[in-house]
Amino acid sequence: MKKTARQVLRSWGRIVQTLKPGQTLQVTARGRPLVNITKPAAEKRVLPDFARAARADRAGTKVGDRLLKRLLADEALS
Repeated sequence: MKKTARQVLRSWGRIVQTLKPGQTLQVTARGRPLVNITKPAAEKRVLPDFARAARADRAGTKVGDRLLKRLLADEALS
């Protein structure tokens, strides 16, 4: 994407929102490239396997139910 410095200064928020991860914005001043801005690519995050961890700890559904009941009963959280 190519924009002038004036366009970038006046609508920075909208321009940044339209950039997709990995896409580059070239800012020009008087027809010459001034700066290239690249939006970083989104990192893939691997979520832990909670079910496997619970099975490994021998924690059944009763443990989870008791924990949930305690959390719901706690007035500080609600």
